[in-house]
Amino acid sequence: MSHYFPLPLRWLFSFFASTSILGISIPADAAQSIVFKYLILQETLPVSELTTFAETGELSHNLQFYLGTTKNDQEQNAAQLQLRDALTKEVKIDGVLLYRALNSPAGELLLSEVSQIIHTPSNRANVPSLRSALVASALEDNQITLLEVLQNYPTSEVVVEGERLVEAVEEFNKIGQTIEELKGVIENLPDIGL
Repeated sequence: MSHYFPLPLRWLFSFFASTSILGISIPADAAQSIVFKYLILQETLPVSELTTFAETGELSHNLQFYLGTTKNDQEQNAAQLQLRDALTKEVKIDGVLLYRALNSPAGELLLSEVSQIIHTPSNRANVPSLRSALVASALEDNQITLLEVLQNYPTSEVVVEGERLVEAVEEFNKIGQTIEELKGVIENLPDIGL
């Protein structure tokens, strides 16, 4: 097979084969709701409400309640702006390159760190789930946003540790920068042969 298909096609095939073997689907079974945890508070929101807010700025009743806990309008507006920025900040990254990088030991370590912030409700299979969501997001348009990752998360519900949300966005930026810097090395990694 390696003689007939270029390496990037083999990587894509490996990605889709591994996700189907592991039972991870993209995005047919994508997250329908997000559980935001903030200190001792917990709120479940439909992904569609978060998507509408990120795209239009329109707050659903649930989001108004969740974001309305600040003391004044200025603080509330700042919190809304910070959340929209976190959800829509774009990190340019090639999907195939991202897949290769996330399957390296360094990629596993990064995924392990970020999966402490964004994870499954059972807190099991966090790394493969996050990898699937990140790669699916990047394959769509060669970029990732937090919103896309949440939309593509392969469980019906995804948990986000709210007090560390900005940290997750910073980690996505680091991933993008690191992969761009190591592009030549990553492209020459041996095929993982899935």
